[in-house]
Amino acid sequence: MKKQIPALKAEHEWLKECYSQCLQQSVLNLSQAFQNFFEGRAKYPNFKSKHHRQSVQFPQNVKVISESAIKFPGLLGTIAAKIHRPIEGQLKTVTVSKMPDGKYFASLLVDVGWGQFCTMLKYKAEFEGKVYLEIGRFFPSSHPCSNTLLPLEKMDLSIRSFVCPHCSERHDRDVNAAINIRNEGLRISVSQGLAHLASGSGASALGRDVKTQGRKAQVYPLRGSRG
Repeated sequence: MKKQIPALKAEHEWLKECYSQCLQQSVLNLSQAFQNFFEGRAKYPNFKSKHHRQSVQFPQNVKVISESAIKFPGLLGTIAAKIHRPIEGQLKTVTVSKMPDGKYFASLLVDVGWGQFCTMLKYKAEFEGKVYLEIGRFFPSSHPCSNTLLPLEKMDLSIRSFVCPHCSERHDRDVNAAINIRNEGLRISVSQGLAHLASGSGASALGRDVKTQGRKAQVYPLRGSRG
C-alpha cells in the first residue's frame, strides 16, 4: 500500500498537507494490525473514530530545540510546548495526540544507549550458551489473554489489572504482557529451529508445545516500551 501513496496524494489534495513519513507510518501500523489479526492476537482492525483521541506518529526528524519548543518536519514546523522533564538520548519516534478536550500531548520514544545494552545482552547470552531473541516493537503483548490467547478489549493505560471475559481470571496487566512476550519468544525460537536451546530448562508456552502460527517469524528491533 505504501506504493499507492503518491497516487492517493494526486487524487486527494489534502493528503499533501501531511508529512510523507507520517503517511508511511500509518500504512505500517495498518499492516501490523492486520498481521496481529490473522495470527489471532487481536480483533479485526476498525476505522479510527473522529470523536475520540486522534494521533499521528513522526518516525524521525523531530527536534527538541529548547525547553519550550519542538520542531516537527513538514508543514507543522516549530510549535510551543511544555516539556516536563529533560530529554536525554536520541529521539526515535514521536507521537502527537489530540485529546477529546482539544488539548495536545506528545509522547517521545528515546534511544538512551538501548542498542549498546542489547549488544551487551546478546554477547552475555551467547557466552552463557543461552538464546537471545528480539520480538517486534508492535507485538500486542497486553491485548491477548495469556491463558486463552484470545483478544481483549482495548484498555486505558491506567488499568493495571483486569478480569478476562474468556477465562474469568484476574490478571495483572504487566504479568500478562510478560507471559505473552515469553510465549512469543518461544514461538520465534521454534520457527528458527532453536527450540532445543530455548526450552533447555523444560519451558514451553502455556505448558504445551509451541507451534508456529501465521507467517514465518522474523527478528525485529527490540523496543523499550510499556504496553
